[in-house]
Amino acid sequence: ERYLHATYARDFKNAYAHIAAQDQRLKDQRTFVRERGSFAGFALETARRLAVYMETSLLEHRIVGQRAYVKMAVKTPDPAKLAPLIYEWDEERLERLTAVERKALLAKLETLHRERQIEWAESLENFELIKEARGWKVLLNLAAGKEVTFQTTIPPTLALEAQVKRASVVTRTGDNFTISLRIRNNSKQEVVTRIGHLVDPFEFRDYLDLIECGFLYPVKLPPEKETEFTATYRVREALPDSVRKLSVTYAIAPMR
Repeated sequence: ERYLHATYARDFKNAYAHIAAQDQRLKDQRTFVRERGSFAGFALETARRLAVYMETSLLEHRIVGQRAYVKMAVKTPDPAKLAPLIYEWDEERLERLTAVERKALLAKLETLHRERQIEWAESLENFELIKEARGWKVLLNLAAGKEVTFQTTIPPTLALEAQVKRASVVTRTGDNFTISLRIRNNSKQEVVTRIGHLVDPFEFRDYLDLIECGFLYPVKLPPEKETEFTATYRVREALPDSVRKLSVTYAIAPMR
């Protein structure tokens, strides 16, 4: 449950402590946290408060040697339905709230919970756990994750340079990860562009969800400067096991 609470709250620094050592050997805490886009500040405090309201039921529990297989029914406050109350989960806006405003917001959430007025999201979660010296840990099996690669294309008519900070990400299905796109405008004038997302294999494009994007149309690039954008993705759990890799091309083109 502690792992579930941490991941719901996007408290991935805490979640990291509950994953298996073999996963930790593949990915250090800093990388694990950065790829998933953790909350910070008051946004994290708010999400942690909501995580306390989570309800879980154990449906299946099977132990085979040093492994355990668990199936749980999970009921959580729906973040999307609560977004209007929580400033659309805008971290900067939440951080600007005064102490009085923060207290009022948390009190409002507590009232909604107490009066059973919170809207819920329900799901079934399956976990594999492994027994270690420090107790049972969640096995994410990061070594068997899906690879998502990123590249850019720019027409020669645009005096731009682009680079994806991390061009290859290995991720577990169902987990969010965040990439950074840097674009430098080498011209002496502002350039207005559009950035298309092309996913290959094309027939599996719908299995890669764009959760949050910092470069929606139009993208304005100031002269002789580098601008950094971020985007958060999630590979759907329904992606067939046979598909081990997805490729994303950011097609940068002038705005017509």
